[in-house]
Amino acid sequence: MEPKVYQSIIRRHSRIPPAARLKAYLLAAYEPKPHPFSSYERKVSDKLVAGASAVQTWYHGGLAGRAVGDMLLPSSLVGLNPRKLDVWSPKEQVYITRYRDAAQGFTDLNERFDERSQVYVVEPVGPLIADPEALRTGLLIQADPQLWRQMQAHVGDFFGRFCCESAKVVRVLERQEPTLGKLAQVR
Repeated sequence: MEPKVYQSIIRRHSRIPPAARLKAYLLAAYEPKPHPFSSYERKVSDKLVAGASAVQTWYHGGLAGRAVGDMLLPSSLVGLNPRKLDVWSPKEQVYITRYRDAAQGFTDLNERFDERSQVYVVEPVGPLIADPEALRTGLLIQADPQLWRQMQAHVGDFFGRFCCESAKVVRVLERQEPTLGKLAQVR
């Protein structure tokens, strides 16, 4: 989406409460049909990827049972869809994040669907791109002054998510208590 599309989405939802607006932005970013980055989004993604080259630790929140040395593959190759969300994220990538809390949030979602989950420290394999849905959601929040004031501390979570071809498990982390709901505290 180009900047004018972002502005149009923000204008369309400006009169609804912030929590509902956040949900609307998430839905706008997670359109049923994946679409490629616009030139604007590509520039932002490239800048985020360049900054991510210094990241020492990457996390992945996924199904439990993986061991050090295992390769995490896209769900389209292994036939898994733990959250049963056909319309959301494309399944041709492995999703990784710079933030353990963000990876923990994905394990919490899996737990809601009765799937045992785990956070892993991983090494990405292949080129990185910014997670399209997270990037678009972060850009919408950033461009909405009211939501930006409330969500400023969480926007890094959106800009710290990336996709790669696969990832190698280098460490299995201890399980933590569920953290789901941190973003839901927006009023």
